Amino acid sequence: MEPFPCPNMDMETLCSLSELPDAPRPAVQVAVWAIANNPTYTRVRRYVREAARDSEGRLSVDSIMTGAARLLEATGLEPSEFRMYNRGPVRRVSNSVSCLGSSHGRVVPVTGRSAVQGIAANGTPSPA
Repeated sequence: MEPFPCPNMDMETLCSLSELPDAPRPAVQVAVWAIANNPTYTRVRRYVREAARDSEGRLSVDSIMTGAARLLEATGLEPSEFRMYNRGPVRRVSNSVSCLGSSHGRVVPVTGRSAVQGIAANGTPSPA
């Protein structure tokens, strides 16, 4: 019998990481979901909060999300490319700033921080 190759090379790389067996299971699960489904943070929030609560203080929302981000980075992926890490602070572009024409006060996400940084213990982005 020949094994069937993993259809997603990123998932195959994640599953072959040497640090995977030592990583907290919730962080591994979140990294798997990021690659497999690219959910928003809202979609994984309940799982992450419950996993942190059930760990009896060993894990926090921050440590789970940071652990998953580190696994994604070890896989060669940029965590900020995944929707669950693109929930950062939002800023308004001033009407006096022109970005591809008039901004008219539109809302744009703040970028430029690593997804591993800036996640508070309650799962919300922390200030820079």
